Amino acid sequence: MKWKKSLLFLASGLILVMILFPMHVVGALYVLLSFISGEGKVTETTDIADYGIITGNYDNDYPAEFMFSFFPEGISEDFSNVSYHYKAQKGDTYACEIWLEFDIQDETKFAEFIDASVDPEQVTTFSYDPSLSDYTVSNNFILTSPEDDAPDAIHIEYAEIGKILYNEESQHVICYALLMCDGGYSSTREFGRFFTRFKIDPIQYEIDAYDDTYYEENGTVFIR
Repeated sequence: MKWKKSLLFLASGLILVMILFPMHVVGALYVLLSFISGEGKVTETTDIADYGIITGNYDNDYPAEFMFSFFPEGISEDFSNVSYHYKAQKGDTYACEIWLEFDIQDETKFAEFIDASVDPEQVTTFSYDPSLSDYTVSNNFILTSPEDDAPDAIHIEYAEIGKILYNEESQHVICYALLMCDGGYSSTREFGRFFTRFKIDPIQYEIDAYDDTYYEENGTVFIR
């Protein structure tokens, strides 16, 4: 990927400078490198016109692929009371959160949407709000250390959460995705919409989401 080659080139240059120049110069160059790469920059929108535009990551391709594996292809005329939120932060390969919420007032259209979007055999009651049905596409979540200045905000090492939550009585739908790769930069302070909305403790969520096979394959030792 072009961005990886660019970062590798810049990192190689930084290592050479570390050998040749004093540490205060290196520090200044590190700040410059971070600025050039856009590290820490937050991209955020609530504009429905921006729906499906995945940007603000070093790698935007996989988040877009994951999103459209279960999110609607577009904002249908059948949707009402639509709320959209997209947020990304540069620092990891990708770190973004996508939230789409809407109603489908027509009973037939709602039923058609649910039938086309979820596998009924995989639907459960949402653990954090029993009024919602939960179709989980993916639920991998690994935390690392708390932020120094905000102990309640915890850095996210890896995340691939994908859910469709819905209420059959109110015909209300929530599509949600949280994605982090090569993580540790971004935290639940920046990406806590899901946890705040449903009053979820991220640490408890990590325990609840624990998947022995996934963690063993990735060499992660998890202590409950």
